[in-house]
Amino acid sequence: MTRPCEKFVAFSLLGALIAVPLWLWIPLLTPQPPSQEEVMRRASVRLASGGGCTMIDTVGGTSYGVTAAHCVGKVGSKVEVVLDDKTVTGKVLSRDTDQDLALISVLAEVKHVPPVATGPLHSKVFYTINERGKFELGVKSEDEQRHDVVNRKIYARRVFTVFEGVCRPGDSGTGVFQDGKLVGVVTHGDK
Repeated sequence: MTRPCEKFVAFSLLGALIAVPLWLWIPLLTPQPPSQEEVMRRASVRLASGGGCTMIDTVGGTSYGVTAAHCVGKVGSKVEVVLDDKTVTGKVLSRDTDQDLALISVLAEVKHVPPVATGPLHSKVFYTINERGKFELGVKSEDEQRHDVVNRKIYARRVFTVFEGVCRPGDSGTGVFQDGKLVGVVTHGDK
């Protein structure tokens, strides 16, 4: 016959042994926030007409994205955006053809968006993300005069070199990132 004290010790030891595996599993059961790179990937979406877009904010079920102006139509026109393998219809809210930038909105919630840089850029390493992957960019020129083939004007632009791979047609509008923050949009010049 077991004495009451021995039962208490046995149950205490059993309880401690059960608690250890549970303690190890708690981080697995708790949803972890996505990594900086995962946020950039989720926010980097495709336009059905071609080109990329980076979603930058969600307010009340409407999400907003930045793309190249030459990838979308006029202000007020519709734009089809591929979010999580489904196509949703959005609207062009603003276009700046001089900077080749456009702001769009879609009636869909994008849960994770990268911050947009507000201060000066501090290094020479940048990234762009598209459906082919993440590509490292280096600054070729900080203030090069480039001829824009869309509106046929000359602009001073930061020009990048792609260290691995090449920019291809359809990459316009994808985000340029530094330290997980959106710092620009891929557009083209005379090449």
